[in-house]
Amino acid sequence: MHITQGMLFSLLIAISTGLALCSKRMSERLIYLVIACLSVLDIGWVMVARTGKATIPILAIWIILEFLRVANINRKKFYLFLGLSVAGISVITAIFILNPETRMGSIIQEVKQTHHNGSLTSEGERVEFWKKGLILFSTKPILGYGTGSILYESTRLAKQSDTEVGRIPTYNLHNEYLMWAAQLGIFGLAGIVALFYFWFRMSLKENIISGIQIRGHWVVFSTGCLFNPYLIDFTEGYSMVLLIGIFSTLLVKPIK
Repeated sequence: MHITQGMLFSLLIAISTGLALCSKRMSERLIYLVIACLSVLDIGWVMVARTGKATIPILAIWIILEFLRVANINRKKFYLFLGLSVAGISVITAIFILNPETRMGSIIQEVKQTHHNGSLTSEGERVEFWKKGLILFSTKPILGYGTGSILYESTRLAKQSDTEVGRIPTYNLHNEYLMWAAQLGIFGLAGIVALFYFWFRMSLKENIISGIQIRGHWVVFSTGCLFNPYLIDFTEGYSMVLLIGIFSTLLVKPIK
């Protein structure tokens, strides 16, 4: 539930920011920006899930890029402002990650606890699942183990582990790219990467408003898939597939 909320509010940030950048009236821009800021505050300080929190810095960089594109400034100022913005966002993100009192800072603590003490933690398990996914992909990199094989193969690996966290089997590697790579090999990994590649290319062929919206959704889903396999989750999977389909129709030229 928390992961779904983070995704939906991240989409709301992308949508409202895109509308703010393209609105001509200042009053409309302010309304959309207020919605975006409230969504950021909700993800950052209200929600428990960390996927949405991890998406915020990437969304912030995307917003800066889109703002600079719309502002149409010269190349020197473009790269100067972009570099300073990325540096500032990176510093702020690092402050939160290095602070163990924050939800993002607890990630490092949980991984350390699992690594040193073998205690079961959410992020420790996630790292272990990523490790299992990489092992499966490296073992059969060409064709993979086949669709639906993750639970069976992770159970096999779990039986070989000598740590408590390593003995946990899973059907969910918490990474969409690893899910495709482990099940379908390099061809599966190439397939999911190609999906996001063509999704991004599609945004460059659209007008300013549609292009910004497509890229915003692309950022949310491509980033979220690093931490969760959205296609096997109900709301995330349906949202991703339906939005790709809807955006694809924008490329169809009307019959005259």
